[in-house]
Amino acid sequence: MRLRKEYHYLRKALKQNPNDRALRKRADAIQKRYKEIQHAEKSRPDAEDSLETSPIEPIDMSIFEPKPYEVPPAVSLSKGSGTLGTARRSTLSPRTIWTALMVSILLLAAPFYYFMFFRGMSFYEVPTGSMIPTLQPHDRVVAMTAEMYYRGDVLVVEDPSDPAAFLVKRLVGLPGDIIEVKRGILFVNDTPIEEPYLREKMLYILEPIEVAADEVFLLGDNRNESDDSHVWGHGIPAHKITGRAFYIYHPPDRRGTLPSHTDAFAIVPDDTAAQGE
Repeated sequence: MRLRKEYHYLRKALKQNPNDRALRKRADAIQKRYKEIQHAEKSRPDAEDSLETSPIEPIDMSIFEPKPYEVPPAVSLSKGSGTLGTARRSTLSPRTIWTALMVSILLLAAPFYYFMFFRGMSFYEVPTGSMIPTLQPHDRVVAMTAEMYYRGDVLVVEDPSDPAAFLVKRLVGLPGDIIEVKRGILFVNDTPIEEPYLREKMLYILEPIEVAADEVFLLGDNRNESDDSHVWGHGIPAHKITGRAFYIYHPPDRRGTLPSHTDAFAIVPDDTAAQGE
């Protein structure tokens, strides 16, 4: 009876896993053993003729319960079955979500921290129209310190008349340069400069001025309405530079990188740079 039950169970398992050699071998062994028992009891009138055609009584499945650390013979442990070769999916616990959030914040904050505290990144609002058309009043810009500043850079500097305020101007003269304005044209070291960023040509005349060794010469792009070095009659100390303006972040419709015009001064002899502080 037990052999018939086990054989019946194995046949059902083989229908689901026809290529399982272990199941096939076990089924053949049971069938062989059953035939040996039949041969020994063939004289009995009630002996069954075939294991295949004998009626199957209801099976008590408890007889196939595995012992500890024993795998049932009809269980296929193939890869991908859910028992071997696969990893259990972890749930998103509050702790996991919090950890992922903190890692994301750190990844985003690290570059900002670097630029703020190591590169001197700062934010300014343009106070006047002295830099029209490059900058409009109330534009907000990002500035960053640099090791060197070049002619053509747009700089943020401390206001010479008010240490608590800042100005945005274009650097046109380095220490030792001779700056002159005549016929509406800027001359640097006797070289005329083509300035495509100006609102209009200069309506004033500036006699030649030599920039002091520790100063830089600054002019606004709106030359005729700018309070700058041509009004002061000299440059400003280089240590008053707080950074190079390189990006407009507000208003949204003007957002973008400030174009570099250092190439306009490339023809100036002895084109050097001012040391940043």
